[in-house]
Amino acid sequence: MWASCGVRIAGAAETPLNAELTEDERRYCVELAGLRRVVTTAAHRPFFAALGMDAIAVEEVIPDADALAAVAPVPGDAWGRIVFTSGTTGRPKAIVHTHAARWIANLLQRATFLRMPAPGSRVLLMTPFSHGAALIAFAYLDHGAAVELRDGVDVAAVERLLAANAVDAMFAPPTVLAKLCAGLEVRKFSGVHTIFCGTSTLTPALYAKARAIFGPVVRVTYGKSEVVNPITVLPPAACDLYYGEELNGEGACVGWLLMVSTRCRPAAATRPAISGASTGSGGCICAGAPPT
Repeated sequence: MWASCGVRIAGAAETPLNAELTEDERRYCVELAGLRRVVTTAAHRPFFAALGMDAIAVEEVIPDADALAAVAPVPGDAWGRIVFTSGTTGRPKAIVHTHAARWIANLLQRATFLRMPAPGSRVLLMTPFSHGAALIAFAYLDHGAAVELRDGVDVAAVERLLAANAVDAMFAPPTVLAKLCAGLEVRKFSGVHTIFCGTSTLTPALYAKARAIFGPVVRVTYGKSEVVNPITVLPPAACDLYYGEELNGEGACVGWLLMVSTRCRPAAATRPAISGASTGSGGCICAGAPPT
């Protein structure tokens, strides 16, 4: 997380890679995005060095209290983040977001909280930090709240946190929620006020199991790599109404879409050429995609 903060403050384009990716997948992402530097662990440094990258091991980074004062302001239209699509329709594509878009995404993520994070609250994150967990993490930290980062779904560890009321919110897409419900099906926990549920289908059966354990606290959010903010939010009360009544999928979800100015594109001198970039309405949201 601190590496992510440092890269963003420095004005570079952060390209988070899931540590669970295979070597072929990592090599593909590095080549697709044209990455030149990587912040990694000493154990992974030889792999990236073999690709010709400047590999920085986190274990060897020396704290420098004066470094922040030397950092210049970052232009809003500079590349700020490169993420990769899920690959469900082919090999993953790289999607570029500007620093301005990242800032707006953070504001809008916080704006959709029905219960605002505050000192003393803590959100549980179990999915890769390189994807949706990061946006929630920074939104919580910006409000002085805490983040509990876990390396995958350890049901026993989660049960201990819930029993101690150590977390009051969690990010659990349906795949994660299914694992928790399977391991906690005979328990009830009332200390969680919101479960941020992700993009894949949340079935009525799974929702019923989650409701029995946690109560009506599931919030469904739909988003995608090309969009930096949650474009559709179904808050817990509406979510409970949707799954509790025969609505036939109609009228339960009100969506909204952020349209960032089409001028929010990196300056030509600071970015490689983009072939076949998604502009039009898509260009109002992301800055395009590196050539594939």
